[in-house]
Formats: sequence, C-alpha cells, structure tokens
Amino acid sequence: MRSMVHGVIQLIQTMRSMVHGVIQLIQTMREYGPWCYTTDPNNEEYGPWCYTTDPDNEEYGPWCYTADPDNEEYGPWCYTTDPDNEEFGPRCYTTDPDNEEYGPWCYTTDPNNEEYGPWCYTTDPDNEEYGPWCYTTDTNNEEYGPWCYTTDPDNEEYGSWCYTTDPDNEEYGPWCYTTDPDMRSMVHGLYNDPNNEEYGPWRYTTDPDNEE
Repeated sequence: MRSMVHGVIQLIQTMRSMVHGVIQLIQTMREYGPWCYTTDPNNEEYGPWCYTTDPDNEEYGPWCYTADPDNEEYGPWCYTTDPDNEEFGPRCYTTDPDNEEYGPWCYTTDPNNEEYGPWCYTTDPDNEEYGPWCYTTDTNNEEYGPWCYTTDPDNEEYGSWCYTTDPDNEEYGPWCYTTDPDMRSMVHGLYNDPNNEEYGPWRYTTDPDNEE
C-alpha cells in the first residue's frame, strides 16, 4: 500500500513538472515564436540579437538558427520568429555565401545576391526607430552615411528619417540609428567588438565596459 501511495505521489509530481514545462513553453512561444529562444534572458531594450533552439543557451555566440530547427537548407544565419512570415522567413537567404562565423547579419530573398545590397532589411520590419541591421550599398550617400538605410525599402532617399548616433560617422560604428536628429550619443549603441573586425561589430550593449 505504501508503495502504491509513493508511486501515486511521484506520478503527481511528474505531472506537475510536465504542466509547468508546458506553461513555460507556451509563454516562450508567445513571446519569441515557436522553436525560437532568445540568448538574452533579460530581453534588453536594444537586444536580443541572437536566437537559438537551446533554451538553456544564455550566451551570445554563433548558435543562431532559423526559427525552424529542421530548416537546414538556408543555413544557420537565416531566421525568423514567425515561421509563416514569407518575406523574412523560409525564403530568406544570407548575403554571405561562405556563412562566416559571426556575420554578416544581412538577409535577402534573392538567393543569387551574394553582396550587400538594397535587399537588406531589418529583422524587425516594423521597427522604424532603431535599426542596427539597416544597410545600404549607396556609399555616395554622404548625407546620412553609407551604412544608414531606412527600414522603408521604397524610400529612394535612403534615410529621410534615419540618423546615426555617431556624429563622426566612424568606419566601423556605432551601428545604431534613430529617428531623433538630436540624439548623438553612443550610450545606447555601444559595441563589444574592441578589435573592429571587418564585418563587425555584430553585438551591442549598453555597458561600455563589456568588451567580450
């Protein structure tokens, strides 16, 4: 009898644990979409920048996958939090055919586009205020800088409301933009790549001492 009672108690505990796990999974799916976890558990204002299928992976790194972990066709750099989003989803190709470890963070629906081009969009098409994923190949666009591209792909002016937070327009950063022309501080767009790599920095932080 005691053995049966003990077994029932264990079963109840297991069921509670399973229910708790399901609740956590549902909450995660609602926030980030199915199969997709953020590597930034704090969901900071200017992050997260990386998603993973491993819910225990809280570190930034090259573990960014498509929101569909079985979608191996397009490589680990193509992802969306909405698997039904055809514009940024399964027809999403990287502009880097070599799939380098940390970049580039630029995507296109044209599988033959191996260069950075006007088909590069922010991963958040509705985020018109801050768009660190915005690029342009118009290097002659001196007014807003060659790295400033509006989130509106039909805007031929390439940045009528896009301003850099770096008034000196330095070569490698900071990669932070705003619609506020009076905002000229790096405090909201510090990068943690102290080596200024050619295709970086790819990560951002509000901590000026974070160089990792």
